[in-house]
Amino acid sequence: MKLQHNEPIAVVPVVSNAARAEKTAAAADSAPDRVQREPKTAATPAPAQGVPVSVSRAAILMAQAPRSSVADVDQKKVDSVRSAIEKKTFKVNAEAIADKMLNNAEEILNRKLN
Repeated sequence: MKLQHNEPIAVVPVVSNAARAEKTAAAADSAPDRVQREPKTAATPAPAQGVPVSVSRAAILMAQAPRSSVADVDQKKVDSVRSAIEKKTFKVNAEAIADKMLNNAEEILNRKLN
């Protein structure tokens, strides 16, 4: 099943842990004197550096590609199921669901073993 996403993807700048730690330290330094602070010692580890994240060119192109005009959803079936649920006449076939769940689990296990 394909998910439809019609809005462009925004790339958000990543704030490193070091920058976040500096901002927190600056806020703590400007805090009122009634707040007790732990003394800074040499044993305090330095904050870890953040990892830059970027979106691949392929992902950007996929997001900008025109969407298929063919629906990935059978709207008639969706409407009939919705109607049956609203009328409280929808019947769940628990045996069929269990069989499909077992088949999916078996397929996943076989992929991991091979």
